[in-house]
Amino acid sequence: MEQNEPGAEAVHVYVSEAENALYVRDEFADAGAVGFHLQTTAAGHFPSLLAIATPGPFFFMGPVPDEMKAATEQMQLGGEFSLHSAGFDRSGAAT
Repeated sequence: MEQNEPGAEAVHVYVSEAENALYVRDEFADAGAVGFHLQTTAAGHFPSLLAIATPGPFFFMGPVPDEMKAATEQMQLGGEFSLHSAGFDRSGAAT
């Protein structure tokens, strides 16, 4: 993934059979990497996604510049933004 998408760090996919839903968590190094993803990879996949699913909302964690927030509104992503989350990772634990 990172070879063609600089700043992309991880992708996690979760399936909820009860909700008949697929949740995807993309992790990026910074807002610039998110912007690159939205303008290239996501833009290329979005028409196909809309043909089979109702996407959103999109949750952005970390500092997001105002112009990127405005872009997510224009793209009708249902963007939600947060600077803080709570939780923990055990060192060496599989994710």
